[in-house]
Amino acid sequence: MQNYINVSGFEALLNGVIESGSWTKANCPAHDDQEISLSFREFSWGIAVKCASGCTTVDICVALKLDSNRLFKQGPNPFAQFDPVFSVKDFVTQEAPEYEFLVEDLLPSGGTSLLVAKPKVGKSILAIHLADCVARGIPFLGRKTNKANVFHLTLEGSQSQTQRRLSHTVRHGSQIDCYFGIPPQNRAKEWFEYRLTQRDYGLVIVDPMSKLINGSDYDNYALMDREMKFFVSLAQDLGPHIMLLHHEGKRIREEGDGVLGSSAIFGAADSLIALRKQNNQRTIFSINRYGEDIPKSILSFDRETRAIEVIGTVTETSLMRAKEKVQLLLADGAKRTEKVVKEGVSGHSNGEVSKALRILVEEGTLYKSGTGKRNDPGLYWLAGVKEDEEGEDEDDDEEGPNMLDLINSKKDGA
Repeated sequence: MQNYINVSGFEALLNGVIESGSWTKANCPAHDDQEISLSFREFSWGIAVKCASGCTTVDICVALKLDSNRLFKQGPNPFAQFDPVFSVKDFVTQEAPEYEFLVEDLLPSGGTSLLVAKPKVGKSILAIHLADCVARGIPFLGRKTNKANVFHLTLEGSQSQTQRRLSHTVRHGSQIDCYFGIPPQNRAKEWFEYRLTQRDYGLVIVDPMSKLINGSDYDNYALMDREMKFFVSLAQDLGPHIMLLHHEGKRIREEGDGVLGSSAIFGAADSLIALRKQNNQRTIFSINRYGEDIPKSILSFDRETRAIEVIGTVTETSLMRAKEKVQLLLADGAKRTEKVVKEGVSGHSNGEVSKALRILVEEGTLYKSGTGKRNDPGLYWLAGVKEDEEGEDEDDDEEGPNMLDLINSKKDGA
């Protein structure tokens, strides 16, 4: 291969050369007009060449009968393998690789995830439930799993507590490799990498993440970015999904802002699963890079079987309770306006109560009369309770005097 041409040698091949700031301009040899549309400049890696008319560097070098590799100081082009540039039209029509999921639309194979919660909420128990589901190939929170080898690392806590948590997986017949203890100091990552090469794992759970990272300054973006890249690269290279258990911050925040520490922690993961507890009710939601998010949902937990299930989204469950409260309020058979119903149903927004009323009417559980407009109030009552006929009375057998008779009688009296 010929040597680097340098700027002077490249300039000698062109016509109409003029200086123009930091770039030098000239006629472009790739088209016939005499417009000065070509610009070139030397950088640390070689000569950059561009044309305002849209000619590529390759087009220009072909017109000059110049090997384009001579534009690079240490040619051939050292960036060729990193430079797959396409037009948007060509790019969007290419067949994109499909992601394989360990857990359907939630945890990608060869990816990473964060499972976060405040202390004592149950993230370790949920992680063990996930391990059991994957080891047995049964659904996790209603989503299909691909049966795979599982490696579960418990790096803190008591041995007896860990044994109790894992005991039900033995009853189920799950084959799960586990590690309990503290990894070798100063070589924790190296040891972790070694362990993952000893078996073809589909899922690896690290509880907690903090025991395998260097330093505890979670707010240090550069440090956390470097630490997270270790897990991301390992998952991509070896193929398992690596789930990292971590804490939420003291303040409850929406989306991924609740993760303790720098945004680099949340940003590196393919999936965030957040577990929360309020008023003895556990909720869960996820934010996924691939697949489909888990909407904010309510979890049920069976202490005997250790089964964990999603019983419905928070929105669905709240609406169901609003419907129950509306029916209880109207159980006496009395007719009430929407305003009165809203005042009688506590713990729900006016909009949610209105929605509950509409659904109950559509389902046939409630009856409604009136349009709800002025002088025609909308009234609601339980189906099965007959609406009184307007104007009917048990003593209305005799016809009373009409308005014309009353007017005439007043005239006669006058």
